[in-house]
Amino acid sequence: MPRRNVLTHRQRTALFDLPTGEPALLQHYTLADDDIEHIRTRRRPENQIGFALQLCVLRYPGRLLKPGEVIPEAVSRFIAAQLGLKVENLLCYAARKKTRREHLVQRDNQDEKCASIRMRILGRDVCDGGGLFVRDQGFCCF
Repeated sequence: MPRRNVLTHRQRTALFDLPTGEPALLQHYTLADDDIEHIRTRRRPENQIGFALQLCVLRYPGRLLKPGEVIPEAVSRFIAAQLGLKVENLLCYAARKKTRREHLVQRDNQDEKCASIRMRILGRDVCDGGGLFVRDQGFCCF
């Protein structure tokens, strides 16, 4: 049976695309002090920025990053600036196959609002292990 499209393309874009405007970035992707403290527990800069990106996207628009998803440069720069890191650090994130899955599980353990994510992660392998690469004006992730 074919899938039914309940939302138009424009509606899906408005609901699920990552924000790129400064007001939306400030509203949705400003990291709190306890967020930064938790992010800093990651050893390498690429893991710090990757974990922060997953945290922000999980909070708004409330979803996981898709394999091959293009991360807008404005989002990458905004998160990197808050952490005092370079945007280029994101390029090495998830080069190890289990990194993304482990970060999602750790985030789930910390935030009870995201309890259902454990089932998504453990139900199927969400990391293709290919890492990240630059494409167009954004970053390809996962």
